[in-house]
Amino acid sequence: MPKSNECTSLNELFANLNKTITGIIQDENGSVVKAGIDALKTSVQENVYDVYDPYLYERTGELKEEWKVEKEDGGIAIMSNRYDGNTYVAQVVETGVGYRYSFLFDGTPRPFTQLAAEELQGTGKLTLALSNELKKRGFRLV
Repeated sequence: MPKSNECTSLNELFANLNKTITGIIQDENGSVVKAGIDALKTSVQENVYDVYDPYLYERTGELKEEWKVEKEDGGIAIMSNRYDGNTYVAQVVETGVGYRYSFLFDGTPRPFTQLAAEELQGTGKLTLALSNELKKRGFRLV
């Protein structure tokens, strides 16, 4: 009789592995989510905040700090959760449309989300975070 942690078929092995990986990815306190949020924060800093100093308003810094994680089929979506009243600030910054006043970046998209995704793909930070979590759970990766 197989032990509770043994698989009796490849299908069962792959199903269990998929379940484990999905659980790791969807752990809101885990290192995969943290790596994603860290990349987004860095992208906001570099592609939004560092490009100019505001003179028409006082910057709150909340665009960089407010994130929402939603579970999706087999993964997650991380998005800004920054609103100014009814205005979804991330959409305004990403598209350049919807500013309440005219200034240097009015009409200029600053796609910090896409830039963060490209940075994550290029650096392997998500893969490293996932591998570390698998190792913590006893997987030996070769």
